[in-house]
Amino acid sequence: MAPLHSSFLVAFLILGLKCICAETNVTGQEAISIAKHLIEQQNRLMTEQKVLLERLEGVQAAAKEHTCKTEPEDDPNDDGFPYVSLSVILVGCGWLFKFAYMEYRVYTTKLTTEAEQEQQAQSNIDIGEFLQYRLDYYFSVTQWAKPILLLTVTFLLIFVSSIATVVFLGDNISAAAWKSWTYVADPGTHADTDGTLGRIIAFGTTIGGMLVFALMIGVISDSIGEKVDDLKKGKSKVIEARHTLVLGWSEKGLAILRQIALANESEGGRPIVVLCEESKEEMEEMLRAAESSKDDGLKLHGSRVVFRSGNPLAEHDLIKVSAHKARAIIALSPDGLEPDAADSRMVRQVLSLQKIKQTGDGLSGHIVVELQDVDNKALVQMVGKEDVEVIVSHDLIGRMMLLSARSPWLATVLDDLMGFDGSEFYLKEWPQLVGKCFGSILYRFDNAVPVGIKVSKTSRIVLNPPDDMVLQDGDAVLVLAEDDDSYDLNDHDISDYEGTRPESDVIQRKEAEKPPERLLFCGWRRDMADMICELDYDVPPKSELWLFNKVPMEERAVKLLDKGNKSQLKLKNITMKHVVGNPVIRRELLSLVEVSDGNNKDVDGFEIGERTGRREVLNYFTSILILSDCSEEHEEVNSEASDSRSVATTLIIQDIQRGISERKHALGEACELSPPISEILDSRTRSLMQLINKEGYQGYVLSNHLVASALAMVSEDRNMNKVYGELLSCQGNQIQIRKARDYINIAKKEPLCFWDVQCLARMSEEIAIGYIPVPENTDVVENSQNSKPEVLLNPPNKGEARVWSANDRIIVIAMCRQAKYKHELRLARSKAEQDLYKQFSSGGNEVPIHGWLKKLNSGKENEMDNDDHWRDRLCFVMNGKMAYASEKKKGETEPVCDLDKIRSIQPGNGWPPGYNTFKLEVEGSKSTIFSAASPQECGKWILVLSRFLKS
Repeated sequence: MAPLHSSFLVAFLILGLKCICAETNVTGQEAISIAKHLIEQQNRLMTEQKVLLERLEGVQAAAKEHTCKTEPEDDPNDDGFPYVSLSVILVGCGWLFKFAYMEYRVYTTKLTTEAEQEQQAQSNIDIGEFLQYRLDYYFSVTQWAKPILLLTVTFLLIFVSSIATVVFLGDNISAAAWKSWTYVADPGTHADTDGTLGRIIAFGTTIGGMLVFALMIGVISDSIGEKVDDLKKGKSKVIEARHTLVLGWSEKGLAILRQIALANESEGGRPIVVLCEESKEEMEEMLRAAESSKDDGLKLHGSRVVFRSGNPLAEHDLIKVSAHKARAIIALSPDGLEPDAADSRMVRQVLSLQKIKQTGDGLSGHIVVELQDVDNKALVQMVGKEDVEVIVSHDLIGRMMLLSARSPWLATVLDDLMGFDGSEFYLKEWPQLVGKCFGSILYRFDNAVPVGIKVSKTSRIVLNPPDDMVLQDGDAVLVLAEDDDSYDLNDHDISDYEGTRPESDVIQRKEAEKPPERLLFCGWRRDMADMICELDYDVPPKSELWLFNKVPMEERAVKLLDKGNKSQLKLKNITMKHVVGNPVIRRELLSLVEVSDGNNKDVDGFEIGERTGRREVLNYFTSILILSDCSEEHEEVNSEASDSRSVATTLIIQDIQRGISERKHALGEACELSPPISEILDSRTRSLMQLINKEGYQGYVLSNHLVASALAMVSEDRNMNKVYGELLSCQGNQIQIRKARDYINIAKKEPLCFWDVQCLARMSEEIAIGYIPVPENTDVVENSQNSKPEVLLNPPNKGEARVWSANDRIIVIAMCRQAKYKHELRLARSKAEQDLYKQFSSGGNEVPIHGWLKKLNSGKENEMDNDDHWRDRLCFVMNGKMAYASEKKKGETEPVCDLDKIRSIQPGNGWPPGYNTFKLEVEGSKSTIFSAASPQECGKWILVLSRFLKS
């Protein structure tokens, strides 16, 4: 090839030189001379190249000879690797041998055991079945069984391949192990293998490695998939603190989330964690649907909702949602269970949380527990102690229904007051007000209305306190405000307002005695007995309560006793009347026919369920209440069906009342009808009730919404349970609706601001918290939905004067009838005791032992005297006599007995129940049973009087 290459080169050179000569005028001889010179230089270079190649071959031969003389196991870049490989192989083989030996021991033990049981010489356990059984066992008891099995197979594959490589190919153990690993890990490595045996070993190892890695990828994929599924199912731990925790789920759940989000809107939102037994995916889908709903969609206002699926009663699930770090815990009563069963579950829920408190770092917040039966309240409070706030949903709604039925505007006020949509109650300490009396701080807040004081020493919240109550250090002021940071103190003082305080010629008159009330209950509630007892406490004497429902008379007495869980009703102010029928049928609502309960059979001769002949129409009643029917037939009916019956009954009653009103007006007679108040469960029914309600006020009570609002408010501030517990009861201060003419002389048309109305309300020991401006032309309200009066709680611009109309309503916090009676009784007792002190201490005498006693009976066995007014008397012991302080003639006494005539003193034997009694037997007179205010007071009287017993 060299001569040919040179000839080509010479030809190219000659051709190129000719071209150059043609352009540069160089002769041919000169060109040939240049070409020869170039060829000589090329030959010289080729000779030098050949010499260099010979030297390179010699160097390579020397290097190869040196490599052959060295040890093949030594690798300068991998010192000690053969020992590492050998150690790994030995450790792996030792572990496999130990495991195989242990399994062999298990196998032989089972063979021996089975042979002894079957009394045979040997057992016939199949080795394959045994291996399958043991693999199944390991896969069941540990999650690492699959990875360990794959690693074991991989080790065996590398071990067998390494031994084959060492035996058949002569490689060292280190190189053989590394080759085997590369065959397993990288299928392409075996392509560079030489020799038939080497390729067979590489092929078999590669195939095994491909199978092992395929299985390992499957195991890893399954593990990742299971972990993702666990995350979707809500099984991971919640890393939150100071969050609100909701345990369980019910129809009130979304309403609670809405209220908690509203409460924390000013703070940018807070985390809300929900632990329930429902699937996490379903709960999240429900939340997304609620947020995207066009009909009053759920707004979280920056709050985050975290769902976890689990058992709220399980301790490990409670720890998973960081229950011990929650600022408040709401335990929801489950739907679909009997009240006692549901409340029993709540008791167990509280016990689970108490277990976490004792075994962990304690609870950071309080527990708000929803119950269904008020009789179980004491049990939950006993278990939860100071950590628990209990809300009995049925009792709460029952009291709201009673208040709303007797004052229709109150349903609208409660709907605005319960929850965080508008103004609500807040407690805050004000060091600037320490030493001030309550009457002087009423006007110190432009954007809030003070309504009470929380006493720091006793933690008691005093609603509507007297004007002379002084704030002490640590006391907090309870106000009605839009938010906890929306109000502040102004610079006003009571002295600045004294000169402008309005005079009233209206409020000075004494409140007239209320006439008896006539109430109609349509439908049945499970807690009917509790509602009746609560109502009996607040209505005037000789009031009537008509029960109109489908429950037969034979069953009503049993239902009122709640299957023996309640005692017989002992009503003081109410007479019960019964009507059996369906409130959804118009003809039965047109005329209500009374049926006898059989209790007065000896007097009137009527059997139980027999018609008495008395009929009444709807205009007879002062209040009409439509209950969410839960009689025996409807116990399992959902909220939609219950609301449908309530809507139908409301429409029928409104239509009947409209007809009665038209007939009365045609005859020129006055007609004042009581509008029906309905209990509804589903929030979607609200729009329907607003459509059919033609009055200015709200004609319904949304049960689930109000209960959810109460739970959320108590979770934010546990003091609210005391506040609303009193406001919604008949045994303290209540929210009441007054007519403006009860305070203001409407005829004067004098402009008055809200502070003026507050002053007038304080003259009656009431607190005005808002008003409802009602137009004088009521036709405007009836014909236009948009012109319905607005409830102004904590009204803005309190100093702006307006002319008040006769239809305006003032919203006040005032003592209920019984609370006012007790308050006046306490004042009278205090005055009587002061008079007693003055009577005896003025003459230098020692003040006698005294106290308040009730004479329950005189000589009658198990029968109490009926006179309520004279039994509660101030009694004292002095100069050998037991006497009453006279109520009619100041300074005089009325003797009870001579102390030396006392024959015996016996502590009470439990009759009558609920009283702290002792029995006094006096010589020459009948025995008398007295009752003291407390067991300690009763013991004091027994001790004092026993000193004078005859020996």
